[in-house]
Amino acid sequence: MLTEAKLFDAETERYVINRSIIDKVALPVGDRYDDELFQQYFADYCGVARRYQPKRIFEIGVRFGYTAIAFMLALQSLPDAPEAEYMGIDDESYHFASCARANLNFATALPNHFMSAIKHNSFNGLPEGIGTFDLIHVDGNHTAVGVMNDLNLVWRILNPSGVIIIDDAAPFDDRGQPGEIYTAAMEFLSRFENSPEQVEWQYQPNQRGHLIVKRCA
Repeated sequence: MLTEAKLFDAETERYVINRSIIDKVALPVGDRYDDELFQQYFADYCGVARRYQPKRIFEIGVRFGYTAIAFMLALQSLPDAPEAEYMGIDDESYHFASCARANLNFATALPNHFMSAIKHNSFNGLPEGIGTFDLIHVDGNHTAVGVMNDLNLVWRILNPSGVIIIDDAAPFDDRGQPGEIYTAAMEFLSRFENSPEQVEWQYQPNQRGHLIVKRCA
C-alpha cells in the first residue's frame, strides 16, 4: 500500500547547523552557499536525521561530502546521539577525485567518526557486503534511468522503518514541465499501490526539493 503521509514537519523539525563547519571545507574549493540554503535545504536534511536517528547512513552521489557532514552534525546534536556510521559512493563524473576530497573533509569536520566515501558507479550495482541502512540519500545520476536504477538498488538495502531522501525531486522544473527525478521516483513508488508492503511518501519543498520515502515496518 502506498500512502502520502507527514514524514517530516519543516515548521518544527528543521535543524540549522553551524555553517562554519561546512564552510571550512567548502570555501577552499570555491563552494559558497547563502544562508537560506543552510536554513532550509541543509536544515531539512538535518531535521530528517534527527527525527529518524539512523545508525547507518548510505549515500549515492557524495561529491565533497557536505550532506554527509550535515547528517552527522545533526545526529551529534542530540542528547543521546546514536553511534552512527556513514558510507557513500560516487562515480566522480561530477568532480575528479571527489571521494578523496570528501574523505579529507570528513576527517577535518568530524574527526573520530566512521565515515567513508568510495569511487563506485551505481550502474555497476552496489559494493559487495555493505549491509543494510536506516537512512539513504539518493543524489546520483539525475536521469529517469539513473533514478530508477538507484532506487531499485537501495530498496534492497533499506531496513524496515528506514527512510530514503531523493534530492532535486521537484514535481516541476523551471519551465513548468514535469520534473524528471520526481516522475521517475513516483513511477518506482507506484509498484506499491496494490502491494501488501506499506510505503509512505512526502514531498518536501525547499530550494531543490526532497522526496522522502519510508519503508514501514
